[in-house]
Amino acid sequence: MNPLVAIMRVERYDVSLIRNAIARSLDALGCGLPRGARVLLKPNVISQNYPAQSTTTHPSVIEALCAMLRDNGCSIAIGESSAFWQPGHTRRGFRTSGIADVADRYGAELVAFEEDGGKLYHRDDNRILKDALLTRRLDSTDYVINVPKLKTHAFFRLSGAVKNLFGLVPGGTKYEYHFVGGYGREEFGEKLVDIERIVNPYLTVTDAIVGLEGNGPAAIGTPIPTGLLIASRNPFALDCAVSRIIGIDPLSVQTIPAGIRRGLIQDETAFEPVGDCTELPSVPYRMPALSKEEDRESNLLYRVICVRPVVSRSRCDACGICVSHCPFGAISLDNDGTRRVTIDHERCMNCYMCHYSCPRKAVSLRGEWYAPLAYALRRLARI
Repeated sequence: MNPLVAIMRVERYDVSLIRNAIARSLDALGCGLPRGARVLLKPNVISQNYPAQSTTTHPSVIEALCAMLRDNGCSIAIGESSAFWQPGHTRRGFRTSGIADVADRYGAELVAFEEDGGKLYHRDDNRILKDALLTRRLDSTDYVINVPKLKTHAFFRLSGAVKNLFGLVPGGTKYEYHFVGGYGREEFGEKLVDIERIVNPYLTVTDAIVGLEGNGPAAIGTPIPTGLLIASRNPFALDCAVSRIIGIDPLSVQTIPAGIRRGLIQDETAFEPVGDCTELPSVPYRMPALSKEEDRESNLLYRVICVRPVVSRSRCDACGICVSHCPFGAISLDNDGTRRVTIDHERCMNCYMCHYSCPRKAVSLRGEWYAPLAYALRRLARI
């Protein structure tokens, strides 16, 4: 039997309408929400944007899920590591998106993954990321519910169900993972599938009530009313359906052919629409020009965004906490009598666990001279 994709019509952001649509989706999919469990909601909070900009999962969708999970006696965490995460920005993104207010109302824990710590998760049959750095919150989670925002993507064509799980990678390691094992779209698709295989989300609920077209996934894209809430137990089937709804070839979204190669979906047509739309609706999206496939040295965004940990000798007391928190074994205490901390930048993957774990604030993050200016300009422009 082909995986089911529930497509519900929801014309506006109203919590009661969305809750009803989720309940009907679950009926159509033949499943229920967890009961009495520890649930991690993974929205898309790409940046410090507002709901009207349509770059983040709308707080009404998160609130509907929180209300249903609370009624089921679940412990709820809402977690993300935003694309622009630098000190405190994921938490600021929770506030500007409205998700922090939802967490307050429902007693949900807000988790910025770069602050919370990461862990290497291993899977033998992964293609590229056999050991993937993901939030250690997975160890204390029974179910992950994936809550992406429907957006176009200038590099990957679609910011969809599978790609949304990339936010489980903390801090700057997200940027490094664009280049590990190859920097093309096909290789990136394989890496995203590697992460999905480790996480294995229980359910995906896509906010497509108002999507983002054009030069997404950031706020330079254009909001487009779409009027849909789309859910599935199979994120690959969901991305196939979404691709056809917005008018693109599913095989051009490289997680889908990667999923087909691994037998996670039979082919790009192997799904069954259920719910309000047993025939796929058509809401064509304007697509961006695809950005170049560039290596690390050529990628301008990487050079602007990337910052690296640097140890202050005057503040560091060689307590060794950063050494124990580094998942890549890139930090050591010198054995020459000085007990100085040394960071091996060849092994460092810029997860910044050292920065967040240091009690003396002896590890700062530094990039090229223009990186702080870029952050300031981006905040002013709110993109």
